[in-house]
Amino acid sequence: MRNQSIRDACGLRRLALAGVALMGAVSCASVPPPRGTVSQAELTIEQAQQAGAQEHAPLELYQAREKLDEAKAAMEQKDNERATRIAELALADAQLAETRARTEKAKQTEAEVRESLETLRSETAARSSQISR
Repeated sequence: MRNQSIRDACGLRRLALAGVALMGAVSCASVPPPRGTVSQAELTIEQAQQAGAQEHAPLELYQAREKLDEAKAAMEQKDNERATRIAELALADAQLAETRARTEKAKQTEAEVRESLETLRSETAARSSQISR
C-alpha cells in the first residue's frame, strides 16, 4: 500500500513537471514576433532624424538604434518576448528623440521670431523719433 502511494506521488510529480514544461514551451511559442513594433520603431527613428535628432537628441537617437538592433537580434533568436520588450523601448527612445528635436527646433524658431520682433520695435521707435522731429 505504501509503495503504491509513493509510486502515485512520483507519477503525479512527473506529470506536474511535464505540464509545467509544456506550459513554458507553449507560452514562449505563443508570443508572436514584434514585427509591427520593430517597423514603428524604424519609422520613428527616421522621423527623428528628419526632425534633427542627430543634432538635438543624439543620445536618445543612439539608444533607439541600439535597442532596435537588439530587438532584431532577439527576434532572430526566436526570443519574441524579449524582442517585444526591447522593441517597445526602442520605439519609446525614438519618440523621445523626435520630441526633443522638435522641441529644440521650436525653441530656436521662437528665439529667432523674438529677435526679429525686437529689431522691428527698435526700427519703428527710431523712425517714430525721426518723424516727430
